[in-house]
Amino acid sequence: MTLWNNIKRYGIYRRLLVSYLILVLISILLVSTLLYQRFSYQTETEIGRMTLTSLDQIERTTEAVQNSAVSIGNELLHDPRLIAAMLNEKADPLLENEVVVKLAAIQAVYPFIEYISVYNGNTGRYLNYRGITKEMDGELIRRIESGNGDGDASIFFVPRLLDLTPLGTPLPPKPLLSYILYSNFSNLMPRDGAIVINVNEEAAIGALNRSVAASPGSEWMVVDRDGAVVSHNDASRIMNNVSGDADVAAVMRASEDRGHFATKKDGVNTLVTYSKSKDTGLTVIGRRPYDELLLFGAGGRRTLIWAGFGLLSAVGVLFAFRLASGMFRPYSAFQSRTSTLEATWKTAFPLLQESYLRGLLAGKPPSDQGGKLFDWRADGSRYCVIVVKFDEYRQFLARSNKEQELIRFAIRNIADELTDGVACRTLEADNDHLVILAQLSEPRLPEPLQLALAELQLKAKQYFRLSVSIGVGGIADTEDKIRDSYHSACSYLNYRFLLGHGCIIDEAAVASRDGRGGEYPAREETVLLENVRLGRRKDAERTVDRFLDAIRTLDYKYAFVFANQLVISVQKQFENVLSFDEDDYATHAALLFSFSEFETLDEIGSALKQLCATVADRLEKKRSARNLEIVDSVLDLAKAAYNNPQLSLEWAAEQVGYSSGHLSKLFKQATGHSFNDTVNALRLEEAERLLRQTSESAAAISEKVGLGGTYFFTLFKKTYGMTPAQYRLSMAADEPADGGRHENGA
Repeated sequence: MTLWNNIKRYGIYRRLLVSYLILVLISILLVSTLLYQRFSYQTETEIGRMTLTSLDQIERTTEAVQNSAVSIGNELLHDPRLIAAMLNEKADPLLENEVVVKLAAIQAVYPFIEYISVYNGNTGRYLNYRGITKEMDGELIRRIESGNGDGDASIFFVPRLLDLTPLGTPLPPKPLLSYILYSNFSNLMPRDGAIVINVNEEAAIGALNRSVAASPGSEWMVVDRDGAVVSHNDASRIMNNVSGDADVAAVMRASEDRGHFATKKDGVNTLVTYSKSKDTGLTVIGRRPYDELLLFGAGGRRTLIWAGFGLLSAVGVLFAFRLASGMFRPYSAFQSRTSTLEATWKTAFPLLQESYLRGLLAGKPPSDQGGKLFDWRADGSRYCVIVVKFDEYRQFLARSNKEQELIRFAIRNIADELTDGVACRTLEADNDHLVILAQLSEPRLPEPLQLALAELQLKAKQYFRLSVSIGVGGIADTEDKIRDSYHSACSYLNYRFLLGHGCIIDEAAVASRDGRGGEYPAREETVLLENVRLGRRKDAERTVDRFLDAIRTLDYKYAFVFANQLVISVQKQFENVLSFDEDDYATHAALLFSFSEFETLDEIGSALKQLCATVADRLEKKRSARNLEIVDSVLDLAKAAYNNPQLSLEWAAEQVGYSSGHLSKLFKQATGHSFNDTVNALRLEEAERLLRQTSESAAAISEKVGLGGTYFFTLFKKTYGMTPAQYRLSMAADEPADGGRHENGA
């Protein structure tokens, strides 16, 4: 239990123990690794030697096959019938039959021969015992007709797959090793003729290849100069091109004719062995999993090495514990007291630093305590206070208290991290801002610190969706002027009102504005009130923008007062339009009472535009309601005085106190008809009634409804499509024969 307590409580004990453990384990590991590497190298060399023996068998077999092909070619060239068949200018069926019989006899002697073909370039005849056509051996025919591919070479080797399906044989393509004997193989060979000896890959080297690769995971192959697989223990991979494999490419590049090397293939340690034949141009390659080779046969010795390593490690660990315990006892008491003092000092030190800095910001005189608390004081003699202020602070306060504290803590840590390369100290001076005190070696802000401030704004926006504005105070030559630098940074941040959120403000940014006054843009105010009164919302918004642009270049105090004055003017001018009920107070009247809470001039402009839009909407509604009342009263006048010949738009306008043009426009908008058309419709409606219900003459009726003269008859016919008399007759015809009497005894 004491050992475990020492490990948990004392850092010096852990360091001693870890040091001894590392020393012991490294020594044991080094010795074991050297032994193991030596053993692995010897094992790899022995396995490579054994594998090369198997490769030699395959290589000798390939050379024997090529030598047999050469021997068969020489034997064939001693047959005059075959030479004659290759030289004939015309096909001779009898001679060709004798040649085919000869080819069959030779094929029977050599069981690894699949078939032998003879080609006559003069007649284009292609003879063989198996009945293979020129189309089936098209690749070989093209090579023969195009001449030997290697210039002066007398024999050309072509690995290929023969498709036997044209002969009706439902078997997969057969791998063949074809040797083309060109004309320069022998003086007896005709220039345009060739002998093709096709060797069965399975019978020649395939069976041997697959017997050698009988062990699990092993892979043996024969490839040509182009990397094409001539023979493989997996018959399905014959004629695949493996030149892109890393280990095959390494073999092709190797200058030695034979050798071996270890590599990783598909995540498995693999031993690659190879042997190149200069005579045939073929390369025999063997792959065997290296891990399996170590586990089987030689694995017992490797297990013994690991067992020895484990035993030595256990002894070394016990020795390290024993040695560490003995060395630690003299230091245990001292360590306990030191740990207590360190814990107390780590807790108190940051508080002492922050308390001293707060005193400097409040104007407290500096003391020697600062030199003991800050080791960076000697790096320079100038100081600058930077204030990081939270934008949209009211929205920030709407977050939970836990989230607010987390964000303040995180931004302070980010500031400490970004200013790590500069002598800085960050503290929270108030709820809405942080303070960074930087010590400078020259009378200006260094470029790395400027970039750090910009990155601080970016990270606050990225991580917390929080915009911050930064005020850079003036440079203080001594510690007692740090308070002045702090106050100047806070005063510069007032210009956030003009510059907007997310700005970095220093003395140079406000120099052209500080103390700058100007005249109140009274003309823009007048235009704004007129646009609101006339309901021109877009013009009112543009006027607000022009007003703000006019005061944006002024000193902060002037701009604040002028903006406040404009808001008061709008609210005072239209106080009869705003009801100041609960909704109005929340959206508009509160604009005046909470004016100082707006952080930027753009926020005031946005609120003012909303207020102007509301006033314009309500004025429009009032005007619309008033216009409807006027139109209704004019309609009542027209209905009461329709029979007055003097009834006119001018008379009606005079009665309601409007101009005739304005009344005409309102009347048309409300009813969809002009005033005169409406009056005429009333008069014709009354005339139509009198024609149906009385026997008065049409002339008398026209005078009675206020339409004297021929105008009545013209207007009546235009409206009803007939004259008044015709209309009366049509109405009488539609009534029953015993209909009631008309008025006045009609």
